[in-house]
Amino acid sequence: MTRDVAQAFLPVPMGPAGSQKSMKTRRSSGAMWRGHSCLPRPDSSGRLSGVYSASGGEGVFEAAAPALLPPHFGRLQSGARLASDSGDSPKSGEMSLVPASPGAAASKIHRFERRTGANSAPYLKATEKRRHECPRGRQECLRHVTTLALALLLTSCGSTNSTKTTDIALVAKALDSEWWQRVKTGAEEAAKADPTVRLAVLAPEREVNIDQQVSILEDQITKKVAAMAVAPTGTSELIPVLERAHNKAIPVVIFDTDINWPSKISFVGSDNRKAGHLAGEYIAKLLDGKGKVAVIRGILGIATHEDRLAGFQAAVHDSPGIECVAVQPANSERALGMSVMENLVTRYPDLRAVFATNDQMALGAVEAVAARNLLGKVAIVGVDATREGVRAVEAGRLSADVAMYPEMLGRRAVETAIKAARGEPVDQRIDVGEGLVTKENAAQFLK
Repeated sequence: MTRDVAQAFLPVPMGPAGSQKSMKTRRSSGAMWRGHSCLPRPDSSGRLSGVYSASGGEGVFEAAAPALLPPHFGRLQSGARLASDSGDSPKSGEMSLVPASPGAAASKIHRFERRTGANSAPYLKATEKRRHECPRGRQECLRHVTTLALALLLTSCGSTNSTKTTDIALVAKALDSEWWQRVKTGAEEAAKADPTVRLAVLAPEREVNIDQQVSILEDQITKKVAAMAVAPTGTSELIPVLERAHNKAIPVVIFDTDINWPSKISFVGSDNRKAGHLAGEYIAKLLDGKGKVAVIRGILGIATHEDRLAGFQAAVHDSPGIECVAVQPANSERALGMSVMENLVTRYPDLRAVFATNDQMALGAVEAVAARNLLGKVAIVGVDATREGVRAVEAGRLSADVAMYPEMLGRRAVETAIKAARGEPVDQRIDVGEGLVTKENAAQFLK
């Protein structure tokens, strides 16, 4: 014959008066607890706390809602089984309680707590099937009850961690060019390597759409992503929203274009100043240190293009015979690059070389030069080494290009964001490198 000896919702009668005479009592969370087990009672917030104690014996335990109980103690007898239909922790189970090891401390009180939703108040009941006294006393038998707690905890932890998804957002400047599509490819490769990662690759329609990128970032903060990797289209416009992400404990990795923001987790990218310097050195050598040159640059104020321009100017400054006659913006767009180049060759008919701070503008400039039958007379050097750019180098239309390894950039940005989301250490700066592409080595960049 079975009878209830403890129940979580107290004060509930514990059976007929006098039926618990051999049981001691304990106060826990402001309620008098009687019986074989002292079990918890949820407070108004749904928070459960209390202590367990037992007089020993075999019993059947049922939990009407998943229970997260203390991790200590005793052992499960073979044949114990636990069942789960919630996905969080077992809802019901059967086990036999056996005496704890004789050397166990008898005075320890094992405390626990568990959170639950307002509509799912935890309920735990012990039903005594066959009662016997524990030879080591009531305190040591406490360890028997907590054996079930350990089983519930391990099952709960296993089911939760194994299915947890890490949401990562990679926010690029745009996705309207081959180069950014290759960044996206690298990012997706990194995400696919970890089945628990869910990646969203997002970007404004054009690199000049700074407000649109701000809106994208705000949306990802609202969605509470685990981490973000961001290629900033602007600095002053983006720092306030990035700071909001930081305040929400969302780690932010900056990639492609570095910004002066102390709260970034890491910067992933190439040395843009070095990229511009490589281009300047190549042009100076090509022109034998003399002649007129010009620059077609990206959006004003963007660090990527500022650094590439500064590196180029430092390189040609070492050749006094080279004169930089113009620096004109084309906003990293091909059509604008073509238009700016048409104006430059019209205004400076003796122009000998042009440095474009990305491939989109460089390829637009090539079209303008080709239309004027000036191929081979005006040298053009770009940055990014897109496949189209490298093929143009191989064909002799583009004099040279500077590789910035977009797949590696996207891959390392996402890998770093994943580590940051999981609290793992990351390097403050991760350099993906840069290299000069010429007709002699172009083929290796097309493999």
